[in-house]
Amino acid sequence: MKRIALYILLTILATLVCEAKEYRVYTIHGKVTRGEKNLTIRAKEYIDESEMITIYEGACLVLYDEKNDEGRRIAIKEIGRQRLGVLIERVDKSATERFRTFGKMLISTLISGSTPVNTDKDMALQGGSYRADDNDKAMLKAVIDTYNRQLKGTPIKSDYPVSFAIKNSDGNIVTNLSNNDLCTLSVTNGSAEFLFVNALLIHRDGSKQLLLPIDTSNNCCAHLCVPPHTTIDFKQYARFISAQEGCKVILAASPTEVDFSVLYKDFDTQPQEAKNATTTKIGCDIQSYAQER
Repeated sequence: MKRIALYILLTILATLVCEAKEYRVYTIHGKVTRGEKNLTIRAKEYIDESEMITIYEGACLVLYDEKNDEGRRIAIKEIGRQRLGVLIERVDKSATERFRTFGKMLISTLISGSTPVNTDKDMALQGGSYRADDNDKAMLKAVIDTYNRQLKGTPIKSDYPVSFAIKNSDGNIVTNLSNNDLCTLSVTNGSAEFLFVNALLIHRDGSKQLLLPIDTSNNCCAHLCVPPHTTIDFKQYARFISAQEGCKVILAASPTEVDFSVLYKDFDTQPQEAKNATTTKIGCDIQSYAQER
C-alpha cells in the first residue's frame, strides 16, 4: 500500500517537474533583458520561469500565459534583476484580480506570422471577422460621440480612467505642436484592464494623423497594449509633429483589439453602419493645443 502511495506521489511530482512553465512574450515597453548576458527580449519568444530577467527603469514586460485557456496577460514592471517565476508570483499576490482577455487560439494567431509595418513586432493575420468589424464600428461611434460632446462644451464621458501627454525629446510636456519637435506619446491607464490605445491628431483643416503606428493589413496592435495602472512612454515610436494652433488630439483606449485606422473616417459624414453601431465602452481623453485667441 505504501509503495502504491509512493508511486502515485512520485508520478504527480514528475508531472509537475516535467511540465514546461513557459510564458510567451506579448509585448515589451522600454528595455528588458534576459539571462546572464543580458540578451534582448523579443515579442513572440518563450521565456522559462527559471530565467533571470532584468527590468530597467520605465520598462514593462507583458507576457501571455498559454497554459491558461482564458488567455491571461501578465504585466511585470518591478525594476531590477530577478527570476521570472518570482516576479510572476509577486504579480499574482499583489493583484486584486486576474486580468483575462482573449482566448488561447486568438492570441496564438496574433503573435505569430509576418512583420507589420512600422512596429518591429511579429504579428499574424487576424482576419476580418464579423465580430472584429463590429468592434471597430462601435469604437468609431464611441469616439465620434465623445468628440461631439467636447465640441458642444459638454463634459466628455470616459468608461476607463485614461489620460495622455505629449512630451518633447527632453521629456517635458508640450502645449504647442507647431514647432515640429520630436515628440513622444505618454499614456496612463488608471483602470484594472489591459487597454489598447492610440491618439488621433486632428488638424485645423480637418486632416488626421494617428500618433502611433498601426498594422492596417493584419489589424494587430499588441504593441499598443498598456497594462493596468501603468504609464507607458512610447519612446520607440517618437515622431516629428507639426500642427497649427487650434489642433486637437483624441486618445482612444479599447479593452479589445481594434483597427484604429477607422478613426480616419470623416466624423461629420460617418458611414451609416457606424451610426447604427452599438456604442462600446472606451477610454477617451481630448486635448486642444495652443488655441488661437
